[in-house]
Amino acid sequence: MFCPNCGNQTEDGSRFCMFCGTRFEVQGAQQEMPQPGIQEDNEIYFVQEQPMPVPVSTQKKRPAFPMRWLTGIRLSKKQLAIGGGAVALAAVVLLLVLLIGAGGGEPNYALYIKDGEMFYHGLSGKPQQITEELLDGMELDDRSMLYKAYYMGAGVHVTEDGKTMFYMDGQNDGQGVLYRRSLTNSGKEPEKIASNVEQYAVLNNGKLVFYLKNATLHRVKGSNDEKIAKDVEDFRISDAGDVLYENEDGQWYLIYRNKEDKIGSDLEICFTTEKGVTYYQDEDRLYRKPFGKDKEKLVDDMDTVVQFEENSNFYFTRREELTLNDFFQADKEYENWMSGMEEQTYTPFYSLYYYNGKQEILLGEACANRQMHYISDAESIMESFTILYTRYDLESMGKLSYKDLEKLCSTEEYFYYSVYDVARIMIDEALAENASYCLCVDSEIYELDAERIEDFVYSREEKAVYLMTDVDEEKQEGTLLRADISGGKVGELAELDNDVYTGISLNFVGGTQTLYYYKDVEDKIGELYIGGERVDEDVPATAHIKYLAKEKAFLYRSDLDAEEDTYTIQCYDGKKVQQIAEDVYTYSIGNDGSVVFLYDYDRERAEGSLALYNGKVVQIGEDVHDYALTAEGDVLFLHDYSTKRYKGDLAVFNGRKVKKLDEDVLAIVTPHNGRYHYCV
Repeated sequence: MFCPNCGNQTEDGSRFCMFCGTRFEVQGAQQEMPQPGIQEDNEIYFVQEQPMPVPVSTQKKRPAFPMRWLTGIRLSKKQLAIGGGAVALAAVVLLLVLLIGAGGGEPNYALYIKDGEMFYHGLSGKPQQITEELLDGMELDDRSMLYKAYYMGAGVHVTEDGKTMFYMDGQNDGQGVLYRRSLTNSGKEPEKIASNVEQYAVLNNGKLVFYLKNATLHRVKGSNDEKIAKDVEDFRISDAGDVLYENEDGQWYLIYRNKEDKIGSDLEICFTTEKGVTYYQDEDRLYRKPFGKDKEKLVDDMDTVVQFEENSNFYFTRREELTLNDFFQADKEYENWMSGMEEQTYTPFYSLYYYNGKQEILLGEACANRQMHYISDAESIMESFTILYTRYDLESMGKLSYKDLEKLCSTEEYFYYSVYDVARIMIDEALAENASYCLCVDSEIYELDAERIEDFVYSREEKAVYLMTDVDEEKQEGTLLRADISGGKVGELAELDNDVYTGISLNFVGGTQTLYYYKDVEDKIGELYIGGERVDEDVPATAHIKYLAKEKAFLYRSDLDAEEDTYTIQCYDGKKVQQIAEDVYTYSIGNDGSVVFLYDYDRERAEGSLALYNGKVVQIGEDVHDYALTAEGDVLFLHDYSTKRYKGDLAVFNGRKVKKLDEDVLAIVTPHNGRYHYCV
């Protein structure tokens, strides 16, 4: 999956981007609105979801492009601290409604916190307490423990076959005791792997485990625990079990087929293919280094790698700095102006290149980076790539005149402007008259006969591009165009609609190639259009349109009550609109396509009614504080919850009946579905 904010690839099922911290929707349990608040001393504190603290390693240097297993992370102890003012009550992160047991082959189960320890429940039989001293030596009250519960899932891993769980006990100061526990044999004692573990990763259904302890990286295979690297600052593990790590001196190494190779130091980007070939950027040069062999320089004078493909071909840019003087014709009468303009830089230009494995190919030069938009529409960002960029014909534009600049500076409109600001205005206007828009699709360039393109989306299924042009910034409205792209040619641009809202990006409904947009938007409320058809009015103009594959319908919100934080959820099947529920506070979509929603929510009691929609509405329970969905669509929920005692009853609804699982439960915990797990 890929971050919608920075575009980097992160582990499937992750709740936050490892690179920029942006929160994702939960796969299989798509959460839509703020979660229930917490009541303390007759005051209600509303939990604000915010990005997870950004890992230290990514703060140090952020990758310029997303890669398949560029995902090693370490969180600082300070970032996860609870006491000492590290986290203010109003800003603390809390998310109780989470996906439980999602992912390939995992059984239905629940993880939760009770009496300060973590429990596992297979939804049949009795619950199992899996920790003995979850937070070693940390005496926390229930409220602090509730906040801590949010991070607990980061230390839990359930294997894809659902047979084994790895978890951390005795957690304190960023370290804990790593255990392996059978989920198929409840009578079998858990196996201790190591103590003082900071981070770990699991491969091959638990047959291969890596963990970091005191800056030493260990590899566990069967009963064999082997130290494979020392002084480790950061590490990444491939699907094959190869290790790319950085030591405390900034030196990168690759452990490939149990042998080690030195790569380089203080690298900006670094990744390795499954065949042991490492690509890395050192200053403005990109290198390719086969394991055990000398490095090979691929390109130099490079600014940024934009995109890598599966075959390791890549797109990159070069940067060109121009001064204001470069845009003007030399004139001896204005030597003083020329001298000053020579010291003033204009916005940098970029040239876009494609490296095909043998040589670099220039795709576009004199491009404005601020107009360069990147879109990936494949499951892997390395499989397909689309770029829209602005290209300027500097040669046809010619040189500007200092005399014209002087005249413009003397006008009433620009009399109080600096000569440099007026020069930039002249350059902007001249560039706009000599600009063209180009679309790059899989290294093929298509020039678009349109002006002022502000946004676009490309449909690989339709082989068509949708463009937003003629944007009125004040009204936030533009014209929507469409053109077919095939056979290396761009078809005629057809106007689909006008006065289209530009406050959100053009996009397709998730999982489909159906375009949606809004019109007549006021205060972020307007008319919703799906597939070019007007569907409804009074719809929040946000990116919250979902597709229900089973119902073959689009789910959306309407009639938003901003004061109460409630809304109506409705379905549109391409012909008619069907209302599902009113006064909804939050909803989720399960893996089976069912919609679970909490409605009639009482803020003071932090409780509401819970129901499920799967073609028809089924009531689940009353006085519900929180809920979660299992992999198979069962609904876990906390009800009769005391926001003063921080305890409630945990139950499960299997589509037919409600079954009580436990009582006095503090919070539901979700395992982290990524490869890397760490201690709180």
